[in-house]
Amino acid sequence: MAGFAGASHRSVCALGFRRVDYVSLIVDDEGTTAEVTGVAHRLPRTIRVPLSTANALIAAGVPKRVETQHTRH
Repeated sequence: MAGFAGASHRSVCALGFRRVDYVSLIVDDEGTTAEVTGVAHRLPRTIRVPLSTANALIAAGVPKRVETQHTRH
């Protein structure tokens, strides 16, 4: 994971990821949450992360996806 900023690299390693593919930002009526998708050990994995971790990864160049989910009509 060369090229990651120090803080985000530590966060990703602490989460057990070998590779991060993208960060998803999910915006709904309750607010915004973030998930990281990548490879942990040998298997694909998606986990929820704090927005600060997501922002650090995006700033370090990890691709992002934004998804909106509205439940109110």
